[in-house]
Amino acid sequence: MSRKRKAQEDLIIYPTQGESFYEAYHSVFSSLTGEYKIYRTLAIICGAKDFVLYNPDDYINGEYLTKDRRGNIDPSKINVIISKKTPNNETHYQYVDFNGNIQDPYEMFQLYNSHGNCFLYALYLAFRSNNPTVNKNLNNIRNLLEIKNDDGIHPYYKVKPEYAQLAYQLFVDNDYKIIDWALSIIDKKFDYEIGPTSATLRKLYNDYWSAKSDFWNNTIATIIDKNNKTKEITYRQHYNVPIKMTFDVFLTYLTAFAHDKENTYQMTWEQVENWDVQAKSGTLPYDNSGIEDAKQIIKPDKYDIDSNLYNDFIKNVNPIQLLGGNKKLTRKFNKTKYRNKSNKKRNKTNIKRNKSKSRTINKIKK
Repeated sequence: MSRKRKAQEDLIIYPTQGESFYEAYHSVFSSLTGEYKIYRTLAIICGAKDFVLYNPDDYINGEYLTKDRRGNIDPSKINVIISKKTPNNETHYQYVDFNGNIQDPYEMFQLYNSHGNCFLYALYLAFRSNNPTVNKNLNNIRNLLEIKNDDGIHPYYKVKPEYAQLAYQLFVDNDYKIIDWALSIIDKKFDYEIGPTSATLRKLYNDYWSAKSDFWNNTIATIIDKNNKTKEITYRQHYNVPIKMTFDVFLTYLTAFAHDKENTYQMTWEQVENWDVQAKSGTLPYDNSGIEDAKQIIKPDKYDIDSNLYNDFIKNVNPIQLLGGNKKLTRKFNKTKYRNKSNKKRNKTNIKRNKSKSRTINKIKK
């Protein structure tokens, strides 16, 4: 192998089996952005007062407490982004607006149990609440959904059968737009404060990306190898990130992948395809999103939203409803426990999750 080719390979993250390049880069980005200091900085830049790490004392029956015992809104719990643990110990992100209402990406821009960009949508919800005149043209899917409660315990939102194809297109369009919006924020020269000094958001990312950073040395899992021995897997090993790759190079690749809308379609389609197989076999989970009958879109000229479908949907809908985020859900359905976020495909065989504490203070488990 030539030195030139070897040098090029040192700057590429290679995907695991069954994973696209975009998925590989997206997984690294979401994990890095989920670091407490980075995400809290982003939350504040987007106008939120704070980012609140999950604390079971702040929840009752799965619902975040925004009011005190007298029913008054707690000022410390509004205009904040919150993290919520799922039964699978994953993290879901929501935004609490100025009225104390919880705005949930799953009820507005995402599909339930879909590919996870909720951490970015929560940032956008904070940004939109603090900049009401700004419109990033995300598609609101609330009116495509109906509340389901199939097991009698855990209510969730599911796409109405007649809107499966439209919901899929709107959701993919949202995912395409939200990652572009997030990358544009990182590219700008926003300042953040660290004690008496300040620096740029880009520098914060670079600090975490540094080869000396503890981020890469954290154990993400333990595996049982072919010799039946236990082995710890670090973040760098898990994501196959070359030591010589800089954050700037990584961001350049990620941006290029993200700007090709076909990559977004391909990354989201596997979930739909999997649900379709499960539906035909009769093993579809009760809390699927309802888009298992959607058809894959592989032709570039079909990437745009079908205007006929969309116009049929909105012609009898109050335009105010399409804005989303201002309609408070009933208390019953705000108690949903199963808000699943999963944006990683690197589920290795025989992986056992490491139960030891992370070496990064306040690390957000993805």
